[in-house]
Amino acid sequence: PSRLKELGIESSEKRSAAQSNYAFEIGVTVVTDQEKHTIKGTLFHKTDARFCSIDNTRVDVKPEGPMLVCINEDKPLVLGRVCSRIGEAGVNIANLTLGRDARGGHALIVLNLDQPINEEVLEACRKVPFVKEARCVMLPNSQ
Repeated sequence: PSRLKELGIESSEKRSAAQSNYAFEIGVTVVTDQEKHTIKGTLFHKTDARFCSIDNTRVDVKPEGPMLVCINEDKPLVLGRVCSRIGEAGVNIANLTLGRDARGGHALIVLNLDQPINEEVLEACRKVPFVKEARCVMLPNSQ
């Protein structure tokens, strides 16, 4: 928290004994003047970190390296078209995770990539039908 304050970021901490599907779970909510997102994570075997939900959509994401996060409608061909854009750019997909709230509803595609994608590829992913939002995320690689 002190480092966040130095950066001008307001933070607060809340602990609860809320029910969870995991032995241990931690959540972070980021609020800006434009949006709010919550990510929850856990550890498997004390060292294997995972995001287990993004904005209340269940996922199993390895939080490392370059990533692409797509919010989309749960429709056929979205995944294939997004992955094709990535592959056509010569970028390998290291891991792929899907999540959805209900059949035909809100869905997430989270891709761990071997290298970051450029703005042109990101824009091509955003233009795939039924993709509502696509963002690149860069996290440190695990040791």
